[in-house]
Amino acid sequence: MPRLHAHVRSLSTRLAAAAILAVSAGTLSGCLVSGSSNQYISGSVVGKETFNKIEPGKTRAEWVEASLGAPDSKKTLDDGTEVWRWTYTKTKRSSGGVIFLVHSDDNVTTTGSTVVEIKDGIVTRAWQD
Repeated sequence: MPRLHAHVRSLSTRLAAAAILAVSAGTLSGCLVSGSSNQYISGSVVGKETFNKIEPGKTRAEWVEASLGAPDSKKTLDDGTEVWRWTYTKTKRSSGGVIFLVHSDDNVTTTGSTVVEIKDGIVTRAWQD
């Protein structure tokens, strides 16, 4: 009888080990890598397509404001030139992990603006940065 008991105990140990390995492999295969990415934009973003329609020497101030919306700021220079500015902030948040051993967070914030100079109601210069 002791020999059968040893055999059953050995078989039980092997089955338990196999079950643990199977569960572990199944659990880990679903969680090896995880990640997420979100982007947040605040302010006034002027798209390239709209911006490219502005023609210095031709485009009127009324069209600029109707197409881009009210600028975030306006400044008048000594020579009467108006500088209109639309600004935005873009934040991209990313995080990821590998089997809970390595985890990283990455936040990248960029700012940009569209600037239009207007004199006597006509655009003289426009640029984006």
